[in-house]
Order: sequence, then structure tokens, then C-alpha cells
Amino acid sequence: MSNQEWVEKNIYWLTSMLSVKDDVFRKNYDSPPDLYRHFESGKTEDAQKAIDLISKHLGIVPPILHYDWSGELDHNANIKGQMTRGQLTVSLTFTVNKYLLAATAIHELMHYYLIQRNYISLPDQTENEKITDLSAIVLGLGSPMLNGKVISIEDKQIRTLGYLSLEEIAYAYKKIHDLRKMIGYSYLTSDSLRIMNGTITKNNSYHGQPASSSDITLESVKKSFLLMNKSIKKLFINSKQNLSNIINSSKKKSCPFCHKQIQRDTIICKFCKRTLIEKL
Repeated sequence: MSNQEWVEKNIYWLTSMLSVKDDVFRKNYDSPPDLYRHFESGKTEDAQKAIDLISKHLGIVPPILHYDWSGELDHNANIKGQMTRGQLTVSLTFTVNKYLLAATAIHELMHYYLIQRNYISLPDQTENEKITDLSAIVLGLGSPMLNGKVISIEDKQIRTLGYLSLEEIAYAYKKIHDLRKMIGYSYLTSDSLRIMNGTITKNNSYHGQPASSSDITLESVKKSFLLMNKSIKKLFINSKQNLSNIINSSKKKSCPFCHKQIQRDTIICKFCKRTLIEKL
């Protein structure tokens, strides 16, 4: 079976299994501006809003999104996200890029949706992962999946994300447009358009992102937190000292004879040794 035949066969199967309504498809299809607005900051609470929005369209209880602060997902270059017991976890590596973050989070959300709503989970792991990517396109989330497909292009080396090949994801996106009688493509990046017109082609077998100098690593995040903690501690010490100085100064008065600063309740000035008749 060719790649296109596999895509076409499973698009019809998923469309039947998922019973995708036109209004649900359209809401998902038009959601990228809102999704990227939430994913752009990289903050957990903002990314959660994107997950909540898609979940609302799909009619499911949204999973809780977390980032992998432990670095567990960094041990396997092929895995940058996972879905476990209602918790959607994404590698910190992708939080700096809204396109990669969106595609990874949506892929994991599709696992959650397929199992929760339709109990779709294939025994072959690679086949199951490809079906998961394809289901996002069938449900109207093809643009975010395409936009997160290319990680980088350096010296003619293409690094990609996801389990569908460039040929498969491009054909799936076109096929969905044809089936829904949609003209033109919306919300696509320049790299995505190049995938669609065939100027970026690669039958990829790589599903993750290798480490590079530009990536955020767990070590760099820890270092940033240590520096921030040191700065906060220093600020606290300085503030405490300033407050102490203010309190101490309020307890003092000026000696009317030598004009030195003495404690407010002093009777005899320790500097000029004179007796103070009146307390100031």
C-alpha cells in the first residue's frame, strides 16, 4: 500500500469513527490564531487555555497540561510529550517555539481524545502514532500539525516532528480540503506552504528533536532559577536591613547640647554626659 493509499483509507475510517461534525471541524480549523496566542508565551497557564479551547470544541473534559521539569522526556530524542492518566506533559525544549509546542500538545491531546471518546488504540505503536497525527487533521487541526512539522533546516538537513512523513501530512491536508470542498489553505507558515507545494520533501523517519545549542535544557532552566533565587534573597536581605534602619532611626533623638544621635529614652547623654531634663 502506498503512502497516499494509507492516508486516504484511514481518513475515511477516522471520519466514520469520530463522526466529525462540520461545526466542530470549522471551530478547530479557525482556532490557530487563538491557539498560538496562548502557546506563544510558553507559560503553563496560557498553554492550558489552548488545551481547554480545543477540548471545548471536542466536547471532552480537558486534561491538565504540565511541563517536564524533571527532564525525563529529554532522555529519549523521539519523545517530547506524553499523555498519562489525564495529565498531558510536554518537554521544556519546545516551550520556546509556539509551533512545536502546539503540534506536540495537540498530538498528545489526540491520544486522550481517541481513547476517552472512541477507545481507538492500535496494537502497533508506529501505526497508532500515525493514526493519532492523522486524527488531528481529520478533526480540523491540520494547520497546527503542519506548522510544527519542520523543526529546522540546516545545510539541507531537515529535522521534523511527528510520525507522518512530509508526503503523508501534505496529502492528508489536501485530501481533507477536497472532501470538505474548501478552497485555499489558511493559517500556514512559509515552511508549511513549501511542504504543500512539494519544495520541501523528505520521507522522514525521525520523530523528535536532537539536542542543539539553541535549545532550552533542564540545566539552563535550573541555572536561571538559581540566579533568580539568589537575586530574590539579596533583595530580601537589603529590604530587611533598610526596614531595620528605619525602625532604629525612629527610636533615636538628638541631644540638645551636643546634637549627637542618642536613644529616645536616654536621660544622660553618653557623649557630653549632660543630664537631659526633657525627653524629646
